[in-house]
Amino acid sequence: MSYVVVMGDDPAGRDLVATSLRDAGYPIVLAHLDEPPSALLADEGIELAVCRADSPGSPALSLLETVRRLRPGLPAVLVTHALTELDVSGSPPPELVSEPFAPEELARAAARALGRLVQEAPPGHADTTLVGLLANAIETRKPTSNGHSERLASIAVDLAEALGLRDAAVATVRTGAMLHDVGYIGIPEQILLKPGALEPEEGAVMRTHTVVGDQLLAPLAELAAARPIVRSHHERWDGHGYPDGLAGESIPLAARIVAVADGIEAMSAHRSYRTTLTPREIVRE
Repeated sequence: MSYVVVMGDDPAGRDLVATSLRDAGYPIVLAHLDEPPSALLADEGIELAVCRADSPGSPALSLLETVRRLRPGLPAVLVTHALTELDVSGSPPPELVSEPFAPEELARAAARALGRLVQEAPPGHADTTLVGLLANAIETRKPTSNGHSERLASIAVDLAEALGLRDAAVATVRTGAMLHDVGYIGIPEQILLKPGALEPEEGAVMRTHTVVGDQLLAPLAELAAARPIVRSHHERWDGHGYPDGLAGESIPLAARIVAVADGIEAMSAHRSYRTTLTPREIVRE
């Protein structure tokens, strides 16, 4: 499993950052300033370091620099109210977040920083690691999903193979299916987890998850092929979907496949308010 390690000059500031990332779905490991960096990095699952620092030469900033010397190429996010005063060594440069910050801003910075994995790691490793971490973030952000993305991806792959798509296109369908709801990271919790029906303005915010997800993946070159799926999986053949009102074959094929798989998964999964539909009933729908 992949983790984000969070360090800070004071426990309160560190914990605020950690809570914001945890609420966004990122698995967290807290670093203690008296902990040897080598022990901190003993966990090979650490894929991102997030530091909340007060000033140049602060203990947390020193720890971040030491950790990045021991683990070259480790992506990082620096959270501080002193952006113009801090000079952080190491490559790649960290994503910067100015205090006070919005939780969505921090989550997006983490997603951008994780894009470094795609550029620095061996081919085939980075995108697998990143997809796994983001998919876990989606599931954690919305616990009621309960394996939805994995089930949907399996169905989408079957559909893509049945249509005769090439292996690379099938792989893109799987990645896009796993990440189709990654935009949930940017949706306020009170809307995302609301138990009842959404008010019209809340529904409008919820529908932005397609655009938010597309924007989150924009800096990640290796995931570029998945972006049309993330953005367009709620488009509809009749043009009444969102966010762009695409219709018919103007909707990317991979997005259409994932949309169908999404419907199949929803109808075949157990719901407290209805029984699971049979394959024949699903085909009728």
